[in-house]
Amino acid sequence: MSAMSAGGVLFDLDGTLLDLPVDIEPVWREVERLLREAGDGGPARPLLDAIDRADRAAAGQGGGRLRARARALLDAAELAAAPRARARPGAVGAAAALARRGLRLAIVTDNGRACLAPALAAAGLDAFAWHAVTRDDVARPKPSPDGVVAAARAMCPAGGALWFAGDTPRDLAACRAAAGELGPAFRLHAAAVLGGRASEAALRQAGPDSIASTLADFAARVAAG
Repeated sequence: MSAMSAGGVLFDLDGTLLDLPVDIEPVWREVERLLREAGDGGPARPLLDAIDRADRAAAGQGGGRLRARARALLDAAELAAAPRARARPGAVGAAAALARRGLRLAIVTDNGRACLAPALAAAGLDAFAWHAVTRDDVARPKPSPDGVVAAARAMCPAGGALWFAGDTPRDLAACRAAAGELGPAFRLHAAAVLGGRASEAALRQAGPDSIASTLADFAARVAAG
């Protein structure tokens, strides 16, 4: 995949481009309480999956309100953390280098849209023209391909070559599924970036197309094709 043919570069947000220090424990506890109210004693992790599961369980008890309540709690926790967001090592330089090459940049995240702009500003990443697809823009979170597919089609309506950088197996699974859904008009390269929330062993097991030690390494790989 040559750098000149690449249509754009997609990044996961939290753990890949920046670190968002969300106080998630109170949200987990409240979602667990909502799950119990809905008759579901299962775990509240992964959180977005649990919220949707609780919402389905409560469908006959005013479902929809439960999902809205849980997501509002998560939005508030993320928004409170946004001013403390910090760029991951090499993130600003990588984004700048890719933008200088004329590559379009996108974010595909399970974070909500409310926290996006303040988090990018706090991390010094707000100078770039990001196309963003958040959990508020799709029906299903990762590992569903919905976000990656939406970003790819928005960035390259006629198809093209795209790179995706993520730090968890869920990111990589979403990218692989998106490649199958997008079809042959798109070439999608899934890169794992080390140092985020998942171990190197877990990322290797997820089967990425490549593994980058840092975002600077990832940007260099994109440039080299």
